[in-house]
Order: sequence, then C-alpha cells, then structure tokens
Amino acid sequence: MAAIEHGRPVQINGREFTGPVELIQEANRVDDRLALGMSG
Repeated sequence: MAAIEHGRPVQINGREFTGPVELIQEANRVDDRLALGMSG
C-alpha cells in the first residue's frame, strides 16, 4: 500500500522515502515480485 502526502507518494508498504527515485525503484521491486506469469 502506498501513502500519499500533498499529492505525492511518500511511502510503500510502511517504508518511507524522501525522494522520488528511491520510491520508484522500490515500486519496481514490488512489481517484479508480484508479476504474474514469471517462473522462478
């Protein structure tokens, strides 16, 4: 779950981020773990 403050995402799964780059990298990691159709 993401938390949004002043129209900007600031938290993913309880982990807070100060910058957009780190937040997007974490979102990509979460997406990779949840992607359907991947084996491994």
